Amino acid sequence: MASITASNLTLDIPIYQHLTSWRQDLIVRPIGGLIRRRAETRRTIVRALDNVSFQLNAGDRVGVIGPNGAGKTTLLKILSGVYTPTGGRLERKGEVVSLLSTNMGANDDLTGYENLYSIGLHFGMSRKYIESRMEEMAAFSELGDFLNLPVRTYSAGMKVRIGFAVATSIEPEILIMDEMIGAGDHAFAAKARKRAEQMISKATIYMVASHSNSLLRALCNKGIFMRNGTLEYFGEINETLARYDAFEKTAATL
Repeated sequence: MASITASNLTLDIPIYQHLTSWRQDLIVRPIGGLIRRRAETRRTIVRALDNVSFQLNAGDRVGVIGPNGAGKTTLLKILSGVYTPTGGRLERKGEVVSLLSTNMGANDDLTGYENLYSIGLHFGMSRKYIESRMEEMAAFSELGDFLNLPVRTYSAGMKVRIGFAVATSIEPEILIMDEMIGAGDHAFAAKARKRAEQMISKATIYMVASHSNSLLRALCNKGIFMRNGTLEYFGEINETLARYDAFEKTAATL
């Protein structure tokens, strides 16, 4: 049975460029989190994630919310295996698919058909699986003869269709998304959203980061509220959103 256990997950990112003042630290920091100095090395680090712990089991649909720089995307990247935590322990059971970008693995010099293959391999699909889904992915993209042309000749919206057709043909046990997947032009959006929702419904565990309370209420039953790289609250989705709304109102008065 699919599950995720996060125990005191921590990620420290060192700042290697020479900084002459604390004010410079604040200006050049690349991400959110807490800025610290290691006395033994006199090196500045950004603690992007700080001792985050939670347990997810089958049936959990988790919305991750928080202000910009709170650590939402960093958390999803650690859970997806993109980043390795510098502290703590992560245990995952079940196949994990992360849709942090639908165009990872894309190559502008390859044709549309070749990119369906390339992106599929990037998502961990076997060659046999890709070949069995190729016709269906091509049809869903609605790109027709353009699939025989190099992707560098495509518009931005056409490129999104390629990535989206591949990404949503997977049936993962654990699905991790950073915001709802974009799906190109308006005419394609309704069809794409329906396909994404079907994919979400099949996942045993689902996580999505978003700034949209309405989206999180519609898709999730639990929530994680992140701030400054720390987990402020983990629990039922309405309570999570209520606590975040209270935080925003307090922050607005400061």
